[in-house]
Amino acid sequence: MAWLKTTKTSPNSYFHRYGKSLLLICLLAIVVLVIGYHCPFYAVTHIRCPGCGMTRALIALLMGNWRLSLTWHPMLIPSIILGLLVFLLWKKNRKAAQILVWIWISAMLVCWIYRLIYVFPYDYIWMR
Repeated sequence: MAWLKTTKTSPNSYFHRYGKSLLLICLLAIVVLVIGYHCPFYAVTHIRCPGCGMTRALIALLMGNWRLSLTWHPMLIPSIILGLLVFLLWKKNRKAAQILVWIWISAMLVCWIYRLIYVFPYDYIWMR
């Protein structure tokens, strides 16, 4: 009954395996809590990024307000659905999953350009 044998692993082996990642995550969390998070793309270019508003849209969706979620970012719900489809298809049909990823990237870019023109028209660097 060799399969019943349990091996003891020392706490040091867990630290060597996961410790550096945990320390990095804790350091990043402390930096975000102390300094605050600001979009690096917006900080450099003063143009809203393609994912601008997704966090607020996710919070609104988790609170059950899907209309407000679509207002903050219309691509959140399709991104979740496409992400789940890609996750399910990745091992079975990798080509179909890659096509879905390219469809998502194209839709995000079209949505971003639309939002830059119609939602954030006065948010450009030369208008400040």
